[in-house]
Amino acid sequence: MTFAKVVNAINIAVIGAGSVGLLISYYLLKMGHEVTIVTKTEKQKDILIREGLFLEKDGKRSRVSPKKVLTHKENYCDVQLWIVTLKQIVLPDFLIRWKEVGGIPPVLFLQNGMGHEELAKQFLSTNVFCGIVTHGARRMDDNLVIHTGVGEMVVGKEQSHIVGKLLDSHPFFSIKQVDDIQYEMKRKLVVNLVVNPLTAIYRIKNGKLLTNSFFYQNARKMFEEGITVLHLSQEEWNYVKEIVEKTRGNYSSMYQDMKKRRNTEIHSITGYVLDLAKKENRELPFITFVHQSIVGLEREYESEWCQ
Repeated sequence: MTFAKVVNAINIAVIGAGSVGLLISYYLLKMGHEVTIVTKTEKQKDILIREGLFLEKDGKRSRVSPKKVLTHKENYCDVQLWIVTLKQIVLPDFLIRWKEVGGIPPVLFLQNGMGHEELAKQFLSTNVFCGIVTHGARRMDDNLVIHTGVGEMVVGKEQSHIVGKLLDSHPFFSIKQVDDIQYEMKRKLVVNLVVNPLTAIYRIKNGKLLTNSFFYQNARKMFEEGITVLHLSQEEWNYVKEIVEKTRGNYSSMYQDMKKRRNTEIHSITGYVLDLAKKENRELPFITFVHQSIVGLEREYESEWCQ
């Protein structure tokens, strides 16, 4: 893969070295930005330093070397921008750590659900922005990510000049800005609302939601209830189908979390939608059923851990 280097390269810390974090780190490095990858474990840090970061797409694999690799316990404030790709479930601990700490650069959050922007602004003494990523990615090892579906990275126009320097378009990884990032986040939330919990319960790849008529009916139920409180139109179903089709061969992040007996991001997806419904005095029976099903399964896993 050959890329034209960006003219105004910036120094970025990508916080979170899961599927999305590694994917973004790879492409930002290929674009010519200076990237520090922030990992959870010393083990992953050592592997990335020693071997570099690999990305595989369409059966072809290539390698880049990050500027620096640190663990989350170290200080990574000496950059121009943080891009946070941590899962929603660990964001509170991250925010508490940096509460009212001075010298933090602008922060761009890229999460699946919603509600984190308001929370982050309560904790961080810096400019906070949000965006979305619609690429398909699967981390296969501590330093290997597979790019399973080409999408895009989207940020809002209400942003700092540093975030604006990210904007560019390259093969396989475009970064663009939109007038209304909240609308884009709602669209992404609807996709996650439909795809994540159902694929986790049924233990299927994303594409089965469109090809199995029974799964399809339930996907439509999730969609119909969700758009009532997110105030989106029926037209968004075409967007949901487009994303599901692009990622048809993927297992959702929630499916993978459930398979590995990890807590999921259910509270920032179905939980967020149910909170909105409560404020509007609406009942969402099917989303409630799905939400309680996932939470119940998580409780079962937690009881297994305690045995």
